[in-house]
Amino acid sequence: MSSQTALAAKARQCLAKAVPIPGAPAWHLARGTIDNKVAMQNAVDYLTCKAKARMPFTEDEKHFLVELFEAFWWGGKVSGMPEAATLANHYVHGGGKTLRVNPDLYTTSVIVRDTMAAMKAFIKESHSKNIPVPILRSDDFKFRRSTHFATVSKDKGQRCFKTQGHVQNDDGALLAEQFNKRLHYADNRFHLQAFSGPIDDKTRRRMCTRWRVDSIWDYEPFEAAHHISDIPMGFSREHILKIPDGLSQYMTVLGVAQVFKYWAEWHETWDF
Repeated sequence: MSSQTALAAKARQCLAKAVPIPGAPAWHLARGTIDNKVAMQNAVDYLTCKAKARMPFTEDEKHFLVELFEAFWWGGKVSGMPEAATLANHYVHGGGKTLRVNPDLYTTSVIVRDTMAAMKAFIKESHSKNIPVPILRSDDFKFRRSTHFATVSKDKGQRCFKTQGHVQNDDGALLAEQFNKRLHYADNRFHLQAFSGPIDDKTRRRMCTRWRVDSIWDYEPFEAAHHISDIPMGFSREHILKIPDGLSQYMTVLGVAQVFKYWAEWHETWDF
């Protein structure tokens, strides 16, 4: 069976399972009863089927997806996840423009603070050997082979992923601690960069470091992965709406969302 024939067959299956598209997604998410959950999940499942079949969406269906991401903005604000809320809203209203986020998102994280300490220790040791390190990324090969990296690494750090997070051994990416919902929903996986230079201080050796994170807000297509985003519903958060990342990615194909870059930056002065 050709790919076009398979898609046509899939499209017929989807149309046979068509369901009403709820209005006011924010109201359904906020109310969060089982009836709200069923109505929303049925709509998401139907639109997921259409997206997999590469079918066009009606204006009402496109509007539903946009309103769904707008609803994440309200929910995120109420739930103490302001950055995730802003990023979700920017996906459908930002026009692809780069966005700066509050650095507190990262500086309050356990894995970020611990990785900063490990990177500073590596920089300090390198300077003691007369090897300046003006730029250091968490994926730097020499850093990942050092004893300092071992304290935060996935395999050697003996870290609790739920409360501490860890750094991936193979690519130096930081994975946010799971209990930190503010960071987990905004940027679960990222690299940390340090731009450092000594300060002219005659009383002690001091270093100024500009820390930076650069990320991209995007979603994997169905063909690449099968990730699911879990969205709690209602104040009790008893019911969970499951949204495939492939559907969120298809929104860019429909022209109702755009991938964008976002970043955060902060400075630190420290003794070395």
